[in-house]
Amino acid sequence: MSCAALASQSRPFLGSPDNTGFLFCKYAGQVISGLTLPPAPFLFGLLLRGEELQWAKIFPGRLLLMLGRHYQTDFPYPLWSDRQREPLASAAQLKPMLHFAYGLRLPGTMVIRTRSEDHGFIQVLLPVEQRQQAVSWLEHWPAGKTLTILGGITRGADCFLVHVPGRASKAVAFNLPYSQADALGAVHCVLVQQRFNGGVVDGDGLVMGLTAAAFQHVIGCLKLGHSCEIQPSVVRGQRHLGLRVQFLPRAVIESGVAHLVPADTPRRYHPLAIAAASMPRG
Repeated sequence: MSCAALASQSRPFLGSPDNTGFLFCKYAGQVISGLTLPPAPFLFGLLLRGEELQWAKIFPGRLLLMLGRHYQTDFPYPLWSDRQREPLASAAQLKPMLHFAYGLRLPGTMVIRTRSEDHGFIQVLLPVEQRQQAVSWLEHWPAGKTLTILGGITRGADCFLVHVPGRASKAVAFNLPYSQADALGAVHCVLVQQRFNGGVVDGDGLVMGLTAAAFQHVIGCLKLGHSCEIQPSVVRGQRHLGLRVQFLPRAVIESGVAHLVPADTPRRYHPLAIAAASMPRG
């Protein structure tokens, strides 16, 4: 994903000063039959309104899913533009998310929660082609107790966590009909030190709490470009989410989630009847 601002001109673009730029994105499983398209590869350009341009520079995945939930006609986001819609973002809403500009951002990264009968895992898939960039970024990382990893739109997820301004910790889901959220996509994962190992859904992201030893183990593996797995702790009889971090070929990551979830999970590409629902935290 990338964005471009419109150059200053005497006449507003398409007749409105609120048209500020374009966000360029890939096809992600939407229905495109009947469209006249150029030979692959190609991108779709979505018109940005107002302060959305600034959001697109920092957190394009979050904005795409907000558009998807707003229209609820194409999953996970529309491939067309509405010149008359109101902007979905404001400058005031931008400030709380500026810290995401300093997260680990590698194009092609997938952040997803998968689950089985006993418990689930937060899975962070990083493109092996950019392993050296990840290592270099971590060499300059101001070692602390939290690490944010930014992800894109996971092709094949049957449900996504969507940001709603003003509801920082409330998880809102945008999902296919009859979805069981077996493959729950998110646009970021935060690793944070705590007293036990366990992950939860938080807002439109996933938070993985790690003991000090586990946190350092994950950071050490990332610095070496190695994959790792952290089993979740059992706290008061409740098993939380575990963590898997893997370096995989980007083509494998972008092919979707088929290699991560059981073969009998529901079909993930559906042209109609998209639902939006609230999900409890956890």
